[in-house]
Amino acid sequence: MWSRIRTVFGAKVSKALDRMEDPTETLDYSYNKQLSLLTDVRRGLAEVATSKQRLKMQSEKLRMQHVNLRSQAQRAVSACRDDLARLALQRSQTIQPQIDSLTTQIAQHDDQQTKLTDSSQKLQTRIDMFRTQKESIKAQYQ
Repeated sequence: MWSRIRTVFGAKVSKALDRMEDPTETLDYSYNKQLSLLTDVRRGLAEVATSKQRLKMQSEKLRMQHVNLRSQAQRAVSACRDDLARLALQRSQTIQPQIDSLTTQIAQHDDQQTKLTDSSQKLQTRIDMFRTQKESIKAQYQ
């Protein structure tokens, strides 16, 4: 008996929901959700590009410090100040691994940026195709 009541109740609820559901609203909701995802991908792309630019500026700053320390070391040797030259060269050597690390990070950001750009383009194509299908289905439904 409970099984029959559950079946009848389930059928009535399903029928009521079918009447309430408007396929055009569902399609529009799906389309808007896809546009939101595309916006998120583009935002991520902008964040990666910004981060990469910061890393490049940081790397350039370290390179300039490296060059300055090397020239200080040369000037110190010219002035017969080997202790200052040694100190400048030691500082210079500590900067080089940082520069190498930043170079690696920049390359990783390049890869991420390329992947996100490809994903964005593919997603845009899929959204355009979905929009066309959505409008076609809406026209048929009406």
